[in-house]
Amino acid sequence: MINTNTNLLKEDYFESTYFVNKFQNSQKIINLDTQSLTDILLKRLNDIFQLDRKLDESDVTNLHNLVPRKYLKYDPHYGISGISNLLYDFDDDFNAVYKSIIKNQLRDQLDFDFYFQEIPTIRIHTPSPDANMFYPYFHSDIQLGHPPYEINIWFPLTRPSNDEGHGFVICSLEKSMSIYESYNLDTSQMNANKEVINELAKEDAKSVKCLPGEAIMFDSRCLHSAIPLRDHTRISIDVRIMPKKIFHNFNRVYAGTGRKKIKFIPGEAYSLNSSEI
Repeated sequence: MINTNTNLLKEDYFESTYFVNKFQNSQKIINLDTQSLTDILLKRLNDIFQLDRKLDESDVTNLHNLVPRKYLKYDPHYGISGISNLLYDFDDDFNAVYKSIIKNQLRDQLDFDFYFQEIPTIRIHTPSPDANMFYPYFHSDIQLGHPPYEINIWFPLTRPSNDEGHGFVICSLEKSMSIYESYNLDTSQMNANKEVINELAKEDAKSVKCLPGEAIMFDSRCLHSAIPLRDHTRISIDVRIMPKKIFHNFNRVYAGTGRKKIKFIPGEAYSLNSSEI
């Protein structure tokens, strides 16, 4: 049965302890060599913008000063920048490198098999008045229909700013769970009370300062948010993985809240084959 209501979540939320039991924490730093993805991304940006000079890695954090201003606008409904929208579809080379990182580097560090997000989500956050109107937006992917026993992985392709970090923060699991409990796990009410949740979460949230080559994994129940940037552009990738054993133990079919109502099952939101195949 597809989960489109709170009742199923109430059965699963407090039982989704795999991450914490496994790592004795709700967050874990891991190492991923993503330079090859950065190289492909730079080539794509150069192809798109055709600037007077070729962009290199030293330019990326200054990207907001180099591209036409229209690409700095943010979608008011989803908080996605115009540049990010240009990068939704990547070629086979990018996807092949991404899958190699997941199935080799990541799998080598985790002693469990997992399904993984077939196409990664690329985010480019820039200083923009539009971003200030949307962010912060403290949430977890559960509010978008994801299973509570999924695992989030976030990694930057740019260095953190000394003053702003990456403009990405994560709440403790304890605080996140207390906020969910205060809404009786009613995600529709949480989505309707964004500003209240922001106030509850922001004092607890900690800035993520991964260096290139590092990624942070975290329990999907943790609230997190982008934070408006003032002086640099951040490029990052979001990935979700699903431990194979846990997926089959829960034996649930969750569906996204978006227009497509994508199912969080192998062959749809996740890879058809697991990381060991």
